[in-house]
Amino acid sequence: MTGAIEPVPKQKEAVAAAADYIKKFGINVGQQNTLKFIARHFHASFYKFIPETVFFMDNSVEFGFREKLNNLCHEI
Repeated sequence: MTGAIEPVPKQKEAVAAAADYIKKFGINVGQQNTLKFIARHFHASFYKFIPETVFFMDNSVEFGFREKLNNLCHEI
């Protein structure tokens, strides 16, 4: 893949990303704001990858086989 990495906006999207992260890794934040908890304890921010070019690769078809997937290039 090729593309750009951008910060996740601090509002709704970042709060949702923080909540997903906390849930995935089973971190108990109690009643604290999840975004502030992550920033304070992990000194971290959230970023997103926006693909420009995506390739499907499959060596079982042929060694080095790759196919460009145009319909997948949108903001994730």
